[in-house]
Amino acid sequence: MEFFSLIAPALKEFFELKLLLLTLATFIDSTAFIGFFIPGVIFLMVFGFISAVFGLNLFVVLFYLLLGTILGDLFSFYLGRKRGKALFGDTKEIKKSLSIAEEFLVKRGVKGAFIGRFFGHVRPLSAFIIGLKFRHLKSFLFWNILGAIIWVTLYSTLGYFLGIVWSFAESWTTRTTLFVFSILLSFLVTVLLRYIAAEEGREVLKLAKLIWRLIKKSIAENKEIKKLIKEHTSTYHFFYYRFRKNSFWGLPFTLLMIAFLYVLFLLFGSIQNVVNSTREVDVRVMELFVIFRNPYLVKFFLWITTLSHWLVITAFTLVASLIFYLHKKEIFIIPFWFSLLGAQVFNYAGKIFFERARPDAAYYIESTYGFPSGHATISVVFYGFLTYVFWRSIKKWGRKLNFLLLGTSVILLIGLSRLYLGVHYLSDVSGGYLLGLLWLIIGISILEWISFKSKTKYLFSFVKTKERTRASLAFLIIGFLIYFAVGITFNPKLTPEKKQVEAKTIQDTSYIYSDNFPKFTETLKGYWQEPISFVIFVEDRAHFINVFSKAKWAAADEVSVNSVIKAANSAAKNKSYLTGPITPSFWDSKVHDIGVQKETIRKSFRERHHARFWDTGLKTINGMKIYVGTASYDKKMKWFVTHKIAPDIDTEREYLFNDLEKAGVIKSFQKKQFVNPTLGKNFSGDPFFTDGKAYILELK
Repeated sequence: MEFFSLIAPALKEFFELKLLLLTLATFIDSTAFIGFFIPGVIFLMVFGFISAVFGLNLFVVLFYLLLGTILGDLFSFYLGRKRGKALFGDTKEIKKSLSIAEEFLVKRGVKGAFIGRFFGHVRPLSAFIIGLKFRHLKSFLFWNILGAIIWVTLYSTLGYFLGIVWSFAESWTTRTTLFVFSILLSFLVTVLLRYIAAEEGREVLKLAKLIWRLIKKSIAENKEIKKLIKEHTSTYHFFYYRFRKNSFWGLPFTLLMIAFLYVLFLLFGSIQNVVNSTREVDVRVMELFVIFRNPYLVKFFLWITTLSHWLVITAFTLVASLIFYLHKKEIFIIPFWFSLLGAQVFNYAGKIFFERARPDAAYYIESTYGFPSGHATISVVFYGFLTYVFWRSIKKWGRKLNFLLLGTSVILLIGLSRLYLGVHYLSDVSGGYLLGLLWLIIGISILEWISFKSKTKYLFSFVKTKERTRASLAFLIIGFLIYFAVGITFNPKLTPEKKQVEAKTIQDTSYIYSDNFPKFTETLKGYWQEPISFVIFVEDRAHFINVFSKAKWAAADEVSVNSVIKAANSAAKNKSYLTGPITPSFWDSKVHDIGVQKETIRKSFRERHHARFWDTGLKTINGMKIYVGTASYDKKMKWFVTHKIAPDIDTEREYLFNDLEKAGVIKSFQKKQFVNPTLGKNFSGDPFFTDGKAYILELK
């Protein structure tokens, strides 16, 4: 989500000025066969999500998405009608490769243009095959447009709803809650992608193989290519042997070597960044995770990071080796241990050579250097090797994807745990992943070489018996008991907390105007929004709230499940909620300490005056605490989850000041230029403008 905020201005301009690109995108997605490689459902949901997050007009977006979808299907229809046989030679080729879709559409006729759109393996082919088989343009247009309207609207509005949910979470939750929400959302997206891969993955592979065969056939029959082969026979044979499937030194070795060299190149780039001390991204990511740190999440990620603790990995490796031996797969043990030991040796050597210090914000003390991350390295080798073995052993496509998802998730979570606990920089973890991937490729290469050399047809087949299953289960239980024992007893030495700097005593407001003093409030992600419009000197928090109550401004309820539900109910029924919660906002990375509000004459939660204030941790020589704050006017609800503010925030600043002055609670005041006149947007995308002035108040 950080990415969305970074590209928001450019993306919104893209939608406003170049909406025809939406039409082009859905046109390409709807063109025959391309839909196999582009998951159209995800595509539509993403655009719906972006529309909600950035406040775009959903109906305009739907129109352009629908236009591209219909035109793409129409193009595919004519492609099948005019060029279908020419593209594939004859109908037999289509029946061989596209039998499922063709059978589906032949049974339903032109109506298949409507029904087939909702079946992933049929949608990319329906318009093409209908054009080839039926050629009824008017009937096709009717059913195609009807299906397109329902399909585009359904999935785009679903994405739009998710965008509203995200905006709600971003508005009403703390950073920690949003972090958890982001993880859950990522998990749901991953599961959805897994579902799509399970449903359509095999069909995509079949289509890719068909296209590859057609390409090879066209190349082999080309006269110029034949002539070139005769002139360069030795070169042809070299490449021919590099792509043979029946030899390890053919296609398997070629693919593994390409992967190895590519990962090695990436690792060199990561090392170069470390050597050149390029740490800007590392530091920003580290600071972001520190903001999201929470005691409960710390406990969770300590358990995750324990999955790659050396004691746990040693125990799991022994368990895996015993299970391999039990199933007469001793041949797996050598590459397994070789890659693990090699990765560990190179990881230790890298730490000694680069001597990179750990981050200052580490939750607990690690005794070794940071680059590359040992936990990340060993997690890729260990869990990656087991995932590969399961992938090769399992026959069912769905189960293959399940183990791939599980193994990948564990590896990524371990890396995330190292970042969240602050014991590594991002480049440490990425470097560890790359080093581990190199040794995983080496281990897989050895395993595949042994497989080809042994010529064992069922090398990756595990024969199940009751005895083997029971023994394997017993070994697994022992392994997990060791994991739980290590997790429970894992009590690392925590990094000593830095001594809190005593509250700085200031005699005048000069410090507040210095560059060291934050002058703008922040969004959840740290971007500037409204500038400070009040600096208040007051005895303490209780006196602050009491003074504002005299001016008829009530303290807002804390954000909680009950208060949010009550607020939603009040907004829906257009009722009063005098102490309704105020969406969290940040200053100097801290959520506001005090929220105050005042009802309008309408006495509805949908419309109110409100202000947020933060305790700066500063005090005057007389012991007066210093608060800073902003004020704005909520003129209406937006999506019934947050308010839309009036852009002229200076008017609300004056309104609050006048109320305090009328109540007789101001001892002294000044009005000074705090920042330059500013235009901007708040966390929910509402525009604002201000002259940049602020009131410096001392309350009675």
